[in-house]
Amino acid sequence: MQLSAKVERTFQPAEASSAAADEMESAFRERVRYVATMDNAYQRAQRLTETLNKPGGLPIPRQKQSYKRSLDL
Repeated sequence: MQLSAKVERTFQPAEASSAAADEMESAFRERVRYVATMDNAYQRAQRLTETLNKPGGLPIPRQKQSYKRSLDL
């Protein structure tokens, strides 16, 4: 017997289908939130990369000369 024919003949209670639909909807919403979060993080990383690749995009702090080195001048 083919599975699809058996499924068509098998009675499924409405409550179980409703619970399954709720569970699937919850999982879908969770996945959408995850993907949206990843997309936002990716966009922030892209902007940071663009900023860092621009001339003068990354301020590099000046290093202080050591005391001994300043005496050698």
